[in-house]
Amino acid sequence: MLPPYDLLNTTHWQTQKNQPTNVLAAIRDCINTLSKDELLLAKETELHTHFAHVFEPPPHVDKLPTTPLAQIRLKDPNKVIKT
Repeated sequence: MLPPYDLLNTTHWQTQKNQPTNVLAAIRDCINTLSKDELLLAKETELHTHFAHVFEPPPHVDKLPTTPLAQIRLKDPNKVIKT
């Protein structure tokens, strides 16, 4: 959940310094923001459940495979690689 917004102190709804804040616009924007936050939270939960295997913690180092998955062969194995 996102922290509450300080709607009355933002300049988004203020037209000039001496005019009052448009409260209805602030309420509408707050409702829109909260509904978007709920939608994003639902989508995040859906993604986490769909891709649960990606978000699992990695296995312990003793359980990792020890066989190489790829082998890189250099054209000249005696050539020094600059770092």
